[in-house]
Amino acid sequence: MYITSLKHLGRDTTMKMEKKGLESGSGEKLGSLMFGDSLKDSEGMRVGRDFFNRFAEGCFRNLAKYHTAMDGLEHLFAYSERQSPSYVMPALFELTDGCAICEMPLTRTKLGPNSENNKKRGRGFLDYWAWYRGVPFAIEVKHSWYSLNGEGMEKTCERWKEADQQLKNVRKWWISEGSDFFMRLNLLVLVFWSKGDWSQADGGKGTSFSPTTPHKEDFDYHGYIIDYLDPEPNLWSYWLLPSNMIQIDDYYYPAVGMFGRLNRLKR
Repeated sequence: MYITSLKHLGRDTTMKMEKKGLESGSGEKLGSLMFGDSLKDSEGMRVGRDFFNRFAEGCFRNLAKYHTAMDGLEHLFAYSERQSPSYVMPALFELTDGCAICEMPLTRTKLGPNSENNKKRGRGFLDYWAWYRGVPFAIEVKHSWYSLNGEGMEKTCERWKEADQQLKNVRKWWISEGSDFFMRLNLLVLVFWSKGDWSQADGGKGTSFSPTTPHKEDFDYHGYIIDYLDPEPNLWSYWLLPSNMIQIDDYYYPAVGMFGRLNRLKR
């Protein structure tokens, strides 16, 4: 059990995370997973938690497969958001027995600020739609970076808010056919990276990484991220890469995080 404290914004809140190994279908060790949430226990949220945990694990396993197939030359997650369907859709298909759609056409109640159309509503696309255990999921996915060399999170926060707004503007009836409610899931894939090794909490250098730590003097990456993302994520998972996958040329990719904001909405 791993515990992180949220004290960066004056809160004294603890969140628990579980850890388990990640393996390929043939039993190859692919590093480890950490996952947790702050969801309230309810029928819809139990389904949502199960969906997120299994989906995140499937995505991380697909990313590992790509690295292995490419003989360690590159990581698929090192590309931008446009490559997300390459690992997201296989994970969704496996999880939902094929009941998933990428770039689902729909009607939005309000178009985004970057749209040239000034109408209050119009056609658009939902990143992903999935049907799991009798529940429809509307999903928007953003991709961003977390530099272990000390850069800020401004762009990441902007992308997270953009995904949240895109989901809020989806007309409910468009995606909830066949159910009395649906789940709205805002997702952020956050790649932890460094050019060369990075500073550790004790002032030394190294390539080991953990999103949270039992030592009070160490920096709590997880608490920092949760504090600064608005709205606050209520689901999260980390893939801690095995040592043979971390380094490519002069770059290190010790972990990939997936953060989610899950809401249950009536049709």
